Amino acid sequence: MSRRPVARRMYSRFRSAKFIFFMSLCNALVMLMNIVYMYNRGEVIQTKQEIIREVIRTVPCEEDTEKEHKAKVRVKYFGEEKQRHEEEETERELPLCTNKTEQDVECEISFSEFNYPLEINMTKLVSDYKRQGYVNEVIINKYTHIETIVPAKSCMYGDKKESQKNVFMIYLIKSTPTNYARRNAIRKSWADENKFPNIRLVFLMGIPERSALNDMVLAESKEFSDILQLDFIDTYYNLTLKAIGGIRWTAKNCPGAKFAVMGDDDYYVATDFMLSLLEHIHSFQPAGVYMGGLIHSAKPQRDRSAKWYISPADYPFNKYPPVIRGGTLVMSMDFVIDMNIVIPYTKPIRFDDVYFGIVAYKLGIKPMTEDRFAIRKVRYSDDEFRTVLSSHGYKRPFELKHAWRCHEIMQELARENSTKKTCW
Repeated sequence: MSRRPVARRMYSRFRSAKFIFFMSLCNALVMLMNIVYMYNRGEVIQTKQEIIREVIRTVPCEEDTEKEHKAKVRVKYFGEEKQRHEEEETERELPLCTNKTEQDVECEISFSEFNYPLEINMTKLVSDYKRQGYVNEVIINKYTHIETIVPAKSCMYGDKKESQKNVFMIYLIKSTPTNYARRNAIRKSWADENKFPNIRLVFLMGIPERSALNDMVLAESKEFSDILQLDFIDTYYNLTLKAIGGIRWTAKNCPGAKFAVMGDDDYYVATDFMLSLLEHIHSFQPAGVYMGGLIHSAKPQRDRSAKWYISPADYPFNKYPPVIRGGTLVMSMDFVIDMNIVIPYTKPIRFDDVYFGIVAYKLGIKPMTEDRFAIRKVRYSDDEFRTVLSSHGYKRPFELKHAWRCHEIMQELARENSTKKTCW
């Protein structure tokens, strides 16, 4: 046999191998692109075993002691006057105002002289309003925005009309029109009304700038009946308008609920833990609850280029009142109703969590906090995830679904009294 035919056959096989390798590489790239696309849309579907292997990895599973973790409540109150007015030993961005302040020089007023308008007795205002249906004070914060889409759902649950009960808790989740995948992930995970029939879920949003997107919002509302839309453009600095709209709707339509939890759509919440906590709190303090991740010494940002900048003209004091972070804000329904009465008589501010903190301060409501309200992202692999109530930073719907399924798996193992050290 001559060497030439053998060489040709070898070359032909080499070309075939190259072609097969090239096609395999192309197929792998196409599959990878599809996975990334589905990941970003929150549509990757995996089995329980795959999630355990790929995501949870070395998470310690709940043992018998976890039952104690779930029932244990470490509520803290913040109301000490010395804490409210303690001064931080940091350099101030603006000087304190004095009687001899030069003209055109910006300055701040000490928080000890807090007198945010209207400077009246808000507790008495609420009492008078509830007794006679009106008050003589002048409204300084008139809410003119109308509801363009309302949730077509009842704040009752139960199979038969005569056995229906008021829902225990309502979620008011601030969202933007573009975040459909995130909203859908929430519906199918920690705020699933089929799994938790005594809760209700409502998404708060404004009007998108593109009309075509609003058509999608309308279609979504028809499908899920859980959107409350108000007639202002949906932007970050309209969050206070969005939050006030949610308070107004809830006070009118769900006054029988015990609690309202206002939050953001990039949060993970352990709803079963939240319900256990609130049931416990309701047993000893059914009213005046304003709770979540507490910031008790926040200062206004005076850097004009900062996202959270506020001018001394809009807020002249050198500190904010104690504030519960807006990502997960727990309110008893009496507080929601009282806020709805007081808001028209309280000067608005662009940051919703700060504004609610001001309203609570003027009503004399002491903030409560609990160690399990995480202000950072608690990952599935963190030991803290076993008991966390809420966690920030779940922007990808895929991650949010995984977090909830991980939580369910861990609870299932706990019920089975598993002695495993890991979840896989």
